[in-house]
Amino acid sequence: MSSETAPRRDVITNLILGSGPGTYGITGPAGAGKSYTANWLAREIRCSVYSADYAFIGTSEERKLLLSQKHMRSVDSYKDAANQFNWWDWGAILSDLESLQAGIPIKVSGPYDRSTGEYGADLDIPATGTLLYEGAIFGPPFLLTQLKNIFFLCVDPSVRFQRLMKKDLGRRTFNEILARFLLTEYSETLYYRMMLEWAEGKIVFIDELTGIPCSKPAFPSELFIPLHVTTPSREL
Repeated sequence: MSSETAPRRDVITNLILGSGPGTYGITGPAGAGKSYTANWLAREIRCSVYSADYAFIGTSEERKLLLSQKHMRSVDSYKDAANQFNWWDWGAILSDLESLQAGIPIKVSGPYDRSTGEYGADLDIPATGTLLYEGAIFGPPFLLTQLKNIFFLCVDPSVRFQRLMKKDLGRRTFNEILARFLLTEYSETLYYRMMLEWAEGKIVFIDELTGIPCSKPAFPSELFIPLHVTTPSREL
């Protein structure tokens, strides 16, 4: 167990065990440690994990192509495509969650794998009394109503970026990692502002340093989307 994340995992474990069976959300921005935390909790309390990323629409290369096409059309078109809220099949996620909540095991056909950017092998998920739904973006209000509580992992952006650098530097350039980080921050911050209203009273913010519940983080008021600007050549 990592000493860095042990306190928050212990706190979340105790909160779930104290609250009893149900469906709980594990969320937070890119690099917050959602998957790592959820998978550890699943082993510790013997529950199931369902990731929103299983229902990601399109491979990494397909989304890069879409963004490039939208970028060439107009900045507004690019901004709309860059909003990652539109990148998941929320209906499929709702269907899967409702089956698991009803005690019906499911098979996820070709789940998306963030580590490869491609679709992977079919995945069988057992139905247990406690289900962890993890992801950076949880979807519309009708999905949030399925959750008993939402644990929001609060991690400083600089720490999260360093984690993503460590994970991706072998297969992406620094500029690519930075652009992906800014793009993701844009979408996630837009979503969290809405989620705070949709799920008021359900969210427990967990501070990474202390591992204890804390006040909600201050989301930046200004957001940035990386744009590729072509520099015109100059004749000598």
